[in-house]
Parts: sequence; structure tokens; C-alpha cells
Amino acid sequence: VAGTYASSTSSASCDECPQGKYSSQSGLDSSESCDDCAAGKYGLRTALNSESQCTPCPAGKYNHGSGANASSYCAICEAGKYSGQASESCTVCPAGKYSTQLNATAFSTCKDCTVGKFASSTASNSCSDCPAGTFSNQSMTINCASCPGGKRSGTTGATNETTCIACEAGKYGTSGSPSCTVCEVGKHSPTSSSECISCAVGKISYPPATDAEACFLNSHSWDFRYCANDSPVTGSDGLNATLNGATCSP
Repeated sequence: VAGTYASSTSSASCDECPQGKYSSQSGLDSSESCDDCAAGKYGLRTALNSESQCTPCPAGKYNHGSGANASSYCAICEAGKYSGQASESCTVCPAGKYSTQLNATAFSTCKDCTVGKFASSTASNSCSDCPAGTFSNQSMTINCASCPGGKRSGTTGATNETTCIACEAGKYGTSGSPSCTVCEVGKHSPTSSSECISCAVGKISYPPATDAEACFLNSHSWDFRYCANDSPVTGSDGLNATLNGATCSP
């Protein structure tokens, strides 16, 4: 009969399909002929005669292998995932959402990342603060927006673009910069610059140069160092040079 098999034609009785298996057909001749309970289910009893008699893993758990013979084969869905009944795998929360709940049973357990935070990966169990130089003004953010070029922001978890502050004259900032960088020797910039402007040919400037008027004729052979009144000065670019015997050292 269904749910059993006979290992030989001379058997006085039939053997039952083992746990984790079933058979809806009669006349089977080995236990291997019994079908496995499908992934997402398990079989506690012997002699199951239909697939519907296999027990489904409860919601919040899963079993990716067939032929399971105990409820212990149903594993708990990790944080950032969920499942319905009889699942062979857990479904991940999408990017921009997170879940701290173990054994979650529904998509509703996936919560939106709040403003100022993001989750770039699926199956996240937390959201991260937007890093310095970026911001997020909406929930369910996957990637934070960058401060535009010429601005900076040292704030983490920023919720709007107003935290992006213009770079001062003599400095520049690329998109997403947490800070502004001083223009190097021979260059200058106005406020809100995303790059520095080179002095005209034959001229140099000493940082921080804020406009073209800061550029002066380079009549000396030293490496872009300026010595006020022929006296040593301290610079920020690490170069050493001399002017009229005076050493300009960093």
C-alpha cells in the first residue's frame, strides 16, 4: 500500500517508508523508492502516504534540504531576513531597510533606514550613519548623497545639504569631501572651489592664495618658497630653499 514497500516478493509484510520520506504509490520494492519530503518540510512519522503529510517548517524558519526527518532541520532566519511557512530559504530585507529580529515571519519586520542613515546591502541588521562629506534627507536610503564640489562636511549622520559648508578662499574640495584642502604652491582659488587655479606662467603663489593677485613673479631659482624680508619663514609644503643666504625651512 501507499507509504510502504516490500524488499522482496516473498516478504510476509511490508516495511514502512522511513521518516523524512513518503510514497503515494503502492508496489514499491525499496526504501529508496520512497520520495523525500521537499525542502521546507520534514517527516516525523513513518509510512507517510502523501507529500501533504510532510510537516512544513514554521514561518520564520527554513530548510533548504529535502528528506529532513526532524524539526531541528528547520533553521531560524537571521536578522535582516524573514520567511513564511514551508520555506526552503529566507527572504532578505532589501537595501535601504533593516531588521534586528530573529525568526522574522514577514516583510513588515524590515524597517526603513531613517534620514541621515543608509543600508547599501540587502539583509542588513542595522543602518549606518552617512559618513562625513555626505548626507541623506530621505528614509530608506541605499547610498548617501555627496556634498557638491567646493563644499565640505565633517558631520556624520547629516540629514540635509545645509551641513555642507563652502570651502574658504585658498582651499578646494572635491565632491563628498569631509574637509577642504589648501591649494598647493603656485595655485589659488576663490571660495566654494572644487579645484585650484594655476598662476600665470612665470608666476607663483604662497599658500593659501585666494586670488590671482596673490601670484607674483618667480625671479628666484628656489623651489616655490617665499621669504618675507629675507627672513626664514615656515611653510606647509615641506620644501627648503634659500634667498640671499637665508634658509626658508618648514
